[in-house]
Amino acid sequence: EPRAYRPAGHEVVLYACHGVFNPIAPLASKLLLAPEREAYAPGDPRVPDGNFHAWEVLLTDHSGVELVVLGACETLLPAFRNLQGTLAVLAGEECERVELTAEQLEDITSGDEVVGLVRAFLSTGAQSVLATLWQANPLAVEALLVRAAEHRLAGKSWAQALTLAQRELLQSHAFAHPWFWAPYQLVGRWR
Repeated sequence: EPRAYRPAGHEVVLYACHGVFNPIAPLASKLLLAPEREAYAPGDPRVPDGNFHAWEVLLTDHSGVELVVLGACETLLPAFRNLQGTLAVLAGEECERVELTAEQLEDITSGDEVVGLVRAFLSTGAQSVLATLWQANPLAVEALLVRAAEHRLAGKSWAQALTLAQRELLQSHAFAHPWFWAPYQLVGRWR
């Protein structure tokens, strides 16, 4: 019988990698990890190719994990650069001829994240997930996570810790632009 990978027992699980949200098939959304055949038990149904799909996350046990950090790009919503192409395909138009309105963006992205990576981690027992709305800057995510962890160790909730860390990045010279500190969204139990 295959054994599922079990990160349970850790308070925080961090995936620092690339991520891809699939708006057409959200369960095909994935984290791009380095392939390692030795990490998989014989008969494990997951393919050790480095693609950690949302459907594969559903085979894991995150019971007791307080926070899963998806330190990857666009783990909560599809890449905005792909939305215009998606709309063009749906409308039967050429990509360059399609302008996205706020309503069209909402139609394309509404609810998709519910069955993607975030929902998969929450469904397997993680209490909360920190995910990204757009490309994450590796230096900014490191600064944000270090500051958030310090605030958490000082007794703040994850929501408070994230808020304080984002404010600190906002006040810093290097990461003041919202592109650096604003893509991170906490989903799930925030206390």
